[in-house]
Order: sequence, then structure tokens, then C-alpha cells
Amino acid sequence: MITILYAALFAATAVSAATPDSSIPPTHLLPHPNIVASLPGIAVANITECPPLSPRATIPTSVTDIRPDDIKVYMALGDSITAGLFEEGWEGLKTINENRASAWSAGGKPDTSTLANFFRQFSPQIKGPSTGDNIGLTLCYGPLCPPQIYQPTQGYNLALSGALVSNVHLEVDNLIQRVKIDGIVDIANDWKYITILIGANDLCLACASLMSPDTYESTLRMNIEKLRAAFPRTIIHISTMFKVSEIYGITKDVPYCATLRDIGGFVECPCAFVGRDTALGGYWRNKMDLAADAWNVRIMNIAKDYVGKYEDFAVIADPGTGGTPIHSFGIEFISNVDCFHPSAHGHALLARGTWNNLFHVQKDKVTAYQITDALPLYCPTDADRIQVA
Repeated sequence: MITILYAALFAATAVSAATPDSSIPPTHLLPHPNIVASLPGIAVANITECPPLSPRATIPTSVTDIRPDDIKVYMALGDSITAGLFEEGWEGLKTINENRASAWSAGGKPDTSTLANFFRQFSPQIKGPSTGDNIGLTLCYGPLCPPQIYQPTQGYNLALSGALVSNVHLEVDNLIQRVKIDGIVDIANDWKYITILIGANDLCLACASLMSPDTYESTLRMNIEKLRAAFPRTIIHISTMFKVSEIYGITKDVPYCATLRDIGGFVECPCAFVGRDTALGGYWRNKMDLAADAWNVRIMNIAKDYVGKYEDFAVIADPGTGGTPIHSFGIEFISNVDCFHPSAHGHALLARGTWNNLFHVQKDKVTAYQITDALPLYCPTDADRIQVA
């Protein structure tokens, strides 16, 4: 499927030099939410504007007492979204590289909106952010998962492009092995933060009902327990799944995107794209949405089950990703390479919304991010903690 996709990408470029139409009226200019209404800190445009936190006298021992400056290691698992595939748009031969350094989660590129960079503002020596592109793809798609060559610039972002939920155990194994090989992490004492965003590729097959909610949940639970056994003092952050199907509506009338799918690009997400505007296409996309809703319920249940269970380990579920109205995205939030992956604007939106939600207790977390890559960022105070309940 990936081979067909790349053939389609370059063929589409030859057929039409047009990129997605930037003249489409933007639909993302919505008011900023009052994100500090229930929090003691301020909101800023750039995380570097935040006041520093006062140094802590001792390393906290409870997962309920963690501030951003306590996080010493950043790790990420997931698929091509977390790997940053096609994020920076057409770059000639570099287009097929994974833009990990600017990806929403573990990106470490300076002056870029990423979760790892936001943590680094308060924990300057944090280990794990990606510092450069991965040359080529770290491809893994179900059983089609060849041995991977680790590239040092990817840091502790072990996401695999194409990964299904069934492939996460390979990422977990690779992560555990990499941390042990590097020997730079104090596994017993360093507080660690791990993001997981997984399921988009499974949703693209959901019209065939290939994975039940029970399987999704049990697979996540198995991998969380494997991480808990390997990494004490850890917070795992699971992003709920957004409605992948809605990307079709954003892109279907963009000439370049239509051409791309005419010549094979539909394979990237068959359930969303193959049926187009037919009744069957609508039915398949609805099945995708139902699957996302069911899986998100399971993610929330997993996090709830870990509340107060361990002194040094917690699982956070962020409802904001799953509730964000993808159909309201302007075309600029979608990559102009494949009309499917998020662009740099999309990655910034995801990073900023996720960061702000960290400091709300579960019942107060935002359930849908505002559609803007300029969302003000919350500045945590000495009294704030990363909320794990």
C-alpha cells in the first residue's frame, strides 16, 4: 500500500503542479477559549514567555505531585502522525523523510510548538526529544514490519509509520531496549512522560470490522503494563482518537487531492476515500466514526482504572483529540503532500491543546480543541501539577 501511495504522490505532481487550494476560506478562526478560568496561571503566545518555576528542594515521590520541571525523560509511541510524516510539506527528495523534530509530541526543533519543547522550557536537560528528520520511513504495517534501523536523531520517539494497534508492542520493546542501551536515563529515579496516539490506521480499516473495542482495549492494557514493569516513575498520556473519516470532506473538492486519489492515493485510508460520496462511502465512514467513539470510551476507562492505583505510575486520557471537530479544519491543517496527514499547523494545534489540558483535572479537561495553531499556552505555576485524576 505504501508503494502505491508514493507512486500516486509523484504521479499526481506530474499531472498537476497545484497544491491544495489556499484560497479556500479558512474555517478555523474561532474565539480562543478562556483556558485559565479555573487555573492560577497566565496564558501566553509563546512558551518562552512563561515565568520560571521555583526550584524544588527534593525530587517528588508521588505521581500526583509532578510538575513539568520534574519530567526528565520524554518518550513517544504511535504511528506516522507521531513520526511527523509529510508534516513539512513538499521538500523534493526529502519529502519521504519523517519530520520527527517538529512532530507534535516528541519534536525537539527549536521555536516549534511541540509537547516536548513545552516540557523543555521548564526542564532544560530533558532527554528524549527528536532532534532531526528520520531519513526515509520507519515503516511497519501489521505483519509487514521489517527490522528497523534506529536513527539517533529520533531520540525516544519510537513511533512507526503505518503502525496498527497490533504493532505497539514492537515499539514498546524497541523503546525499552533503546533506553537500556543508551544508559543515560536513571530508570529508577528519573520521572518519565510517554505519549501514545495510536489507531488512525486501524480506523482506516474499520469499515471491515477487523478490530473490536475489546481487542483495542486489551492490546493497550498489555502494553501499558509492559511499560509500567520497565519504567517506574512514569506518566503515560493516551490521546483519544479523532474522526479520521472527516478528512475526506475537507479534501474531496481540492483538485490535487482528487487527482491523487484517482491514481491510487485512496489506499492510504480505504474506508474514508474509496466510497467517495456514494451511500456506501457514507456508510463506511460512519463505521469508522462508531469505532473511534467505542475505542475512546475504552481509553477513558483504562485511565480511570489507574487512578490512585500506584504511587509512581499513572495513565492520563486526553479527550481533546477525540472531540476536536476535524471537519472544521481549514485545508492548511492538512499536509499538501498526501492530503491526509496533519501539516505543521495541525501538529501545532495538537501540541498546544494537549499541553493546556495537562493541568486540568479529568472532569475539567477540554473535550475539543479550538481549531487554531495559535492557541494561547498555559503557564504553570509552582502550585500546578500534571493532573492524573
